[in-house]
Amino acid sequence: VFFKDVMFDCSNCKDVFLYPIGNGMNTFVIEECSFVNIPEIELLKPRNMLNPVIRRCVFNGLLNDGVRRKSTIVLNRFYGCKGNIVFEDNIVQDCYGVAGIEYSKKDGVTVSIRNNVIKNVSNGGIVFNGGEVTNIRIENNKISNVFCFGSQFKGEKGNAENAAINFHGF
Repeated sequence: VFFKDVMFDCSNCKDVFLYPIGNGMNTFVIEECSFVNIPEIELLKPRNMLNPVIRRCVFNGLLNDGVRRKSTIVLNRFYGCKGNIVFEDNIVQDCYGVAGIEYSKKDGVTVSIRNNVIKNVSNGGIVFNGGEVTNIRIENNKISNVFCFGSQFKGEKGNAENAAINFHGF
């Protein structure tokens, strides 16, 4: 599965936007794509893929001041993936955060999150929320304005789950 230079308008999405299921030998690559109007859904869920990569993409959510619209870019449930899971050189903004990267433990699987700009997110910047995630490298990311919309959620205060980088549930 390979997408390059495609604009995806997610404004009418009610469920997972892309959910490819492979046989452990299929690759999953998204490069130089734009995702706009991301609502509160799980966006990308490659499963049983080889070396899934999301590179040089822009993710624009629906968050705006004064309005309770929680939107998300969720990269999760990389169950059964083999090789290297890579999320690099992306821009994520006005979203819930890069949350939920998890997969079933497999020997030799690595997760690399590098060179991303993550800003104006209403939850944690990068969140690992369970599963047996090992061999993780987080490098050279610029994360700013984490939980910046907290006041719009009925005065909720930030906590550990809203940190710039958060690991929990292992």
